[in-house]
Amino acid sequence: GWWRMVNAKMVMDDALELHRLEVTRKQLEVWRDDAVVIDEDISDLLVDIKNRLKVKKRVVKQIRELRIQREECERRIPQIEDEMGKLTEEDVQRGWAEALER
Repeated sequence: GWWRMVNAKMVMDDALELHRLEVTRKQLEVWRDDAVVIDEDISDLLVDIKNRLKVKKRVVKQIRELRIQREECERRIPQIEDEMGKLTEEDVQRGWAEALER
């Protein structure tokens, strides 16, 4: 009587504990697999960040060079306007003739 009930309860408790352990083991496997995927995603993101920083550095350099070029052009405008004002009709015709010969 009594011993059978105690024994049945112990067997049931053991089976329940085994079930809990199995559920926990399966959940740990899922988390481990998720961690692997997350690590791969992090690696991909680090490569993307590295590439974006390279591109940003190159673009910033290009912008700096374009600003310098624009400033040089703006400084030369008065000089070019002055030189254009000094051109004679003959200079203009000669310039067009040279351009057309090319």
